[in-house]
Amino acid sequence: MTAGFAALAVPIFLLPDTFFESEFVFLCFLMIVPPLLAWVWWSREVPPWRIWALRNVDDWPSLERAAVLTGLIWPRGSIFEKTEIKSPEQRTLEAELLHVRDRDG
Repeated sequence: MTAGFAALAVPIFLLPDTFFESEFVFLCFLMIVPPLLAWVWWSREVPPWRIWALRNVDDWPSLERAAVLTGLIWPRGSIFEKTEIKSPEQRTLEAELLHVRDRDG
């Protein structure tokens, strides 16, 4: 998110002074946009990681617990997990891999 702040702050200084009517609007912009961009990035990157992990990690339950505890992923069924951006193929493949892993351990 720090890179997001920096990437937005530099071009903003090149905008006309009237673009942001107040410092409050400017601060709101800087407080909302970088986390939003980070969330979109996370939403796109987690599904391929999960598919890779389901295919390549022997102890998926332990990895899943560790990923949830560290904040890399949300618990299954969480409303935030539903914000992941997946293609239909990714959704199907992930469901199949989770089914196999849940069944076989």
